Amino acid sequence: RAMKRCTSCQTPYSDEFAFCPLDGMELDDPTAYAVGTTVRNKYRILAKVGKGGMGHVYKALHLLFNEVRALKVMDPSLAQHEDFVRRFLREAFVARRLQHPNAVRVDDIDQTDDGRHCIVMEFIDGRMLRDVLKHEGPMPVARTCSIIKQAAAALGAAHDLGIIHRDIKPENIALINDERGDVVEVLDFGITKLREGELKDEAGALSLATTSTVYAIGTPEYMSPEQVLQQELDG
Repeated sequence: RAMKRCTSCQTPYSDEFAFCPLDGMELDDPTAYAVGTTVRNKYRILAKVGKGGMGHVYKALHLLFNEVRALKVMDPSLAQHEDFVRRFLREAFVARRLQHPNAVRVDDIDQTDDGRHCIVMEFIDGRMLRDVLKHEGPMPVARTCSIIKQAAAALGAAHDLGIIHRDIKPENIALINDERGDVVEVLDFGITKLREGELKDEAGALSLATTSTVYAIGTPEYMSPEQVLQQELDG
């Protein structure tokens, strides 16, 4: 496997580095698809839009439908870890099961030509709440309440299905601006908790259950006390 390299000084680094310690430049990841690459003879990569804990996210054109999609491709370094693979695939399963206007829509699960798991989703043409807060500062009360209400509606629909997100934070809430104002999309169901007894009748649900762990999962500053203490979560 080729190593990451600094785009400035060309120093090679292993997977755990995202930026060069010498000059702060972002590292070039050789596993990332270049713009123009065609995946599975179906999706042409238009842009790389981000990188999460499990892989790269791309803006891609579905060549047959001539429609834009988001392609979330698992990092090959995680492919040998069964729990990460299950968590990645479960994100697609859960988001597909949750049909709500304020939750990202998943179209399909696929594998790339070189065997990487990928999730095909609707492309969200908006801004992450984290970026909005960073650049615009405190929001008016009415706008804040609207965002909270829409996010809560998506989470409520998830809770009705026995799905608990476990990682709600500004980085996982996208805002689309239209004539109605902000339209919220809740993203990243990769570390959801499926409540015991729920979704068991769905095909694939049991096989996507993650193994038990001895550590708390989530983003520390946004975790509930129950989550930190590894107690039962109820949404």
